[in-house]
Amino acid sequence: MGPVSSAIWASFAFLCFAVAAGTSWVAFQAVAMWRDLHRLPGRALAELGGLGAGLAGLERRAAAVERRGGQLQSSLERLSVSLARLRVLLGAIGEVRALVAAVRSFVPAK
Repeated sequence: MGPVSSAIWASFAFLCFAVAAGTSWVAFQAVAMWRDLHRLPGRALAELGGLGAGLAGLERRAAAVERRGGQLQSSLERLSVSLARLRVLLGAIGEVRALVAAVRSFVPAK
């Protein structure tokens, strides 16, 4: 076997550098992923706690809307009763007007 040229040594050195750099990059990514996986349960529990708090707020708002709906319904029922009374009173006023007009027709005018 003859002497090895410097181009081959340079290529071999570049190959070793590429393998070392790739291995270190993969190791760095693996460590970062490992850290993320260990933080995941804590973050997931924190997110679930936040979600639970958000749901509790929504339940409070839904209860408030339901109470307000009940109040509006009772107000509507009272309004309906008031309108029925108003119709009765307007009918009575109409009858009184008709009676007054009938009486005025018999009373002589100047």
